[in-house]
Order: sequence, then C-alpha cells, then structure tokens
Amino acid sequence: MKVDAIVYSSTTGFTAEYAQMLSGSTGLPAYTLEQAAEKLNKKTRVLYMSWLMAGTLVDYKKAAEKFDVCAACSVGLNATSAQAEATKKSSKIPDKVAFFALQGGYRPDKLKGMYRFMMKIVTKVLIKKISAIENKSENEEKLIDVLQHGGSFVKAENLEKVLAYLQD
Repeated sequence: MKVDAIVYSSTTGFTAEYAQMLSGSTGLPAYTLEQAAEKLNKKTRVLYMSWLMAGTLVDYKKAAEKFDVCAACSVGLNATSAQAEATKKSSKIPDKVAFFALQGGYRPDKLKGMYRFMMKIVTKVLIKKISAIENKSENEEKLIDVLQHGGSFVKAENLEKVLAYLQD
C-alpha cells in the first residue's frame, strides 16, 4: 500500500462517503483532518481527500503541513481531467503527488452561511449554461436535476483509478 491512512475534509458528506468506501475496500483507516491531527504523526503517508471551493482543494495546505501527502482527491460536481489539472495547479499540489478528481454531488440543505449563498448563484449560472447545450449527455441531464433538487453521483466505480494507485 502506498499510503498509511486516508485523511479527508467534508462539508456535505460526499467526500466522507468516498473516504469510507476506500477504507472499506483497502482496510486503511479513514480520519477527518481534525481526527488525523490528533492521531497521526507528521511522517504518516496519506491520501488526502476534500471538496472544492472556487477550483481549489479545501485544506490541502493544512494537510500537507501535517502529513506526507502522497496522493490527493478532489470531490466536486463535475469531475474531468481538465478540472483535475486546474485544481492541482491552483491548489499548488506538487507533481510528485498523485491526483484524482471524483464526482460528488450537491446537497444545498447541508450548506451554511456564505457557502449556501455562493452556491445559489453558482447553481443558477450552471443550470443556464448546461440548459443552453443542444444535445445534452445523460450526465449533463442528471447534473441539471441534481442542481435543481440535490443529489449524488457517488459510485464505487468512480474510485477505480484511486484503488489501482493505492494497490500498485
């Protein structure tokens, strides 16, 4: 195994779901960033998972200061390789750190304060942008529904590349 533990930050629960799935599949312990800070030492090799805010992996810098981050996963509404590269760059994640983008979901009822306000605006913009696409893919149709009503894209098969990396 390339890492000793999974460390994550989650606001609406999608990242936590993925962390628990990975823990179950690999036997690695999964900790929130706060729990890990109390239980793990600085040399612990970790897979850090978190949500995205404005294209940046939330609390990556904190995790990298506390642990040896060998790999990182972003969890967002739309996981694409182009998004992954942009996230890695904006989060200042070194090239030596393996990086994966996972599609999460949207739970507006779990958002608080400024995040709820910001996502109301982002949601309107995204719905308008996706609605303008003439021949929408099945994923784009589902994304509109998730943006309007909330929902999840979390699936075990989304973790295949992460599992392959960890077990390599």
